[in-house]
Amino acid sequence: MNLRQIIRNQKLQNYSLQGVIGEAEGDAAAVDADAGVTPAGSKKFWFTNDKGEYVDRVKDPGAGWRLVDSDEAEKAVEQDKPKKSKEEEPEKKTEKDSDEESLQRQMAKEPMPDEEADDDGDEEKEKASREYELPSKEERAKLFKIDERNTDQALNMTREEVEAQTAAKGKKDVGLGTPESRAGEAVTHKTMRMLKAGKSEEQIRSALMKVAKNPNTVLTPEWVDAGIRSTNAALRSLGGIENIDDIVWDTPQGREAIGVGDHGTSADMFVRTKDGRRMGISLKKDGSVFLANKGYGEETRKLIGKLEEMGVDTSAMDQASLATYEEGINQQFNNAAKTVMKNKKLQKDFMEVANGPLKDKIRGGEVEKAGKPVPNAFLQKFIDGKPSANDKKALSRICQYSDNPQLKQMYSDMRDEDTKLTQRLLGVFNENEEIGNGMKEYILENIHFESTLDLDQNPELDGFMTIYGSKPDGIELSQESLLKLFGSKTRKLYEIKEQWGQTDDPKEKEKIRKQIATEAEEKMYIDYADGAKGGTIKIKGDDGSDYPLFTIGSRSRGIGTSPILEIAQTTFMTNSLKNGSFDADDWNPAARKTFYRARLKELKESLEDQKGNKSAEKELTSEIDAIKNKLSTNESIKYFGDILNELKQNTLGHHWAKAEEDYPVHYFIREINEGSLN
Repeated sequence: MNLRQIIRNQKLQNYSLQGVIGEAEGDAAAVDADAGVTPAGSKKFWFTNDKGEYVDRVKDPGAGWRLVDSDEAEKAVEQDKPKKSKEEEPEKKTEKDSDEESLQRQMAKEPMPDEEADDDGDEEKEKASREYELPSKEERAKLFKIDERNTDQALNMTREEVEAQTAAKGKKDVGLGTPESRAGEAVTHKTMRMLKAGKSEEQIRSALMKVAKNPNTVLTPEWVDAGIRSTNAALRSLGGIENIDDIVWDTPQGREAIGVGDHGTSADMFVRTKDGRRMGISLKKDGSVFLANKGYGEETRKLIGKLEEMGVDTSAMDQASLATYEEGINQQFNNAAKTVMKNKKLQKDFMEVANGPLKDKIRGGEVEKAGKPVPNAFLQKFIDGKPSANDKKALSRICQYSDNPQLKQMYSDMRDEDTKLTQRLLGVFNENEEIGNGMKEYILENIHFESTLDLDQNPELDGFMTIYGSKPDGIELSQESLLKLFGSKTRKLYEIKEQWGQTDDPKEKEKIRKQIATEAEEKMYIDYADGAKGGTIKIKGDDGSDYPLFTIGSRSRGIGTSPILEIAQTTFMTNSLKNGSFDADDWNPAARKTFYRARLKELKESLEDQKGNKSAEKELTSEIDAIKNKLSTNESIKYFGDILNELKQNTLGHHWAKAEEDYPVHYFIREINEGSLN
């Protein structure tokens, strides 16, 4: 017997067991809520919420839960009976055990009030606090089989099956996302299962590549590589495949099989480790992550919904609504039509373009039917406010491809409505503190800040991780990485969480959670200059450095189409995780030089946009000079192409340039011929 156990026994002999019993009996609420003990001997209590749900826990589950009363306790027990399995029943007393002996045996497993538990005791106590219901062994086997079948179907899905699934109604038992991304998630699921079955990575890659190289399937070789890299990154953090018991997708069957309910996170799959921990895993193919990348109206409605869930007054968002864009662009169309109708030279140049590549290609032939040389009937539609979508596209493209500088300026004025919409949106974020803070909270939610740091105390999960399938072998956005990103003050607050974990007071836990989250939000700001095409959501480092996390902006993919809202994660995040530092000067030479060159290009574009804005020009010129100085050193560049391509493809400038290219004349004509502009 070791010294710790001897001291422990002495304390037990001197401790008043009857006092403990009497104290418990004196607390009526604790007696009513008694739910027995865990396998480790920890006392459990019944808790309920406003939805009438019941859980038995060692500790308070958190906000919204309370101890049951005597009537509720009876309901909780009745509800729990069908779920109980033999292995979950508390240890029974033998006939030789007295009440005092039974209690003493239980207490021997717990630390004394003035004694810290040893490491083994802490581990047992932690496991005991993770109480959750699992189906029977037979039922779990069925659920695992269904989950694996659904995952393998997603992995091997053909394009024809995608069409059929899209058309089908009812529950489909598949994860969220596109068919391609679901197939990519399924790669990680399948890889883990095959590793667990003893297959090598080479065997796994070979099998998956056979599926990806089938031209009829949605899975691609790039997703196979990313999925395998994600597996490796996740397993490094989880202790290897030998530490994994169960592997499931985010489907009803998979979640039920490992005891995960309504988890409320962005996890794409889950694993259950040997010690019973249920880990949620969010999978990203690479650093090209978009929080928004669809129609402006749809995305802002979703954003407003999220903000309202946080209790934010979103009325100021009306200042940057889609209606403000439509009003502005329609005014530009009206101005252009009136100007052309009043100027014979403009009419002539206008018709030269209309009779050129676009002749007979405008839907309905509006320009041609309008007569020569004055297209009055066509232009009158804009003055009357009754143009069709195709009329708008025709007018904008005629102005765009004309050599007449006045017509070109009309096109530029139409394009500027995108910038004005972005500026209005960024203005709302910066001028309305409540909405601005709500936007920061939205960003934190999307980088899974509280889930990763376990601040949400999610009763359905015991941990959460975000994995990127980036080269060379996958990376994790870990707790340590987040703490580095948000600085030492946040780290200090996070350390206070150790005290939080030892308290059962929900109010105290919530107070500390808010303290940490508020500190993180205060480190964030939305950087934009007047007239700029987009903004950047940044974190201010302890040394004064700016860490760019997301770009934000709006742009139509062709005038006459509704604009999109794009919130894109910069590759700064994944490059920082790869290089183990959020200071670019600490990165390897290739990544550092690539980052600075891409940044220099962005700054020069911004400087061009800011001509005439003296303060902005001064600030941008200063940063350009500083980066040029960093680039002046001779450093070898290895793997330059891959890194530059990744950075380039995730900038607003790249996407906007691509959008501009999406509708050159020959594409426009082809789309019309295919009837895609109905």
